[in-house]
Amino acid sequence: MHTYQHWIDGAFVNPASGQWLDTIDPYQGKPWAKIPRGNAEDGARAVAAAKRAMDSGPWGKITATERGKILRRIKRSGFGRETGIESVREFLETKSVFVSTAATPPANPFVYR
Repeated sequence: MHTYQHWIDGAFVNPASGQWLDTIDPYQGKPWAKIPRGNAEDGARAVAAAKRAMDSGPWGKITATERGKILRRIKRSGFGRETGIESVREFLETKSVFVSTAATPPANPFVYR
């Protein structure tokens, strides 16, 4: 089972509490990964890093439109696949589509995302 970390201030870090949560595969009913159990200290570190990036780095000097373009390019490049970030996102999206489809009539536009 893979263990994922927080991504804070440009680095993978363990949760401040040292606590982890098992994520359950809804199909098999078994744990498939461990994720960090974040707390207020982790949130404060992430917010402080984001504030520094906006206040003193190049990120805050470009428009929101440009930031969006950069994020889309990162997504298309496949960044994160080697670390498993992409597979977690895909798993969670697949799970949400499965749950939405099972619980929502087909006329709902969110089913077709």
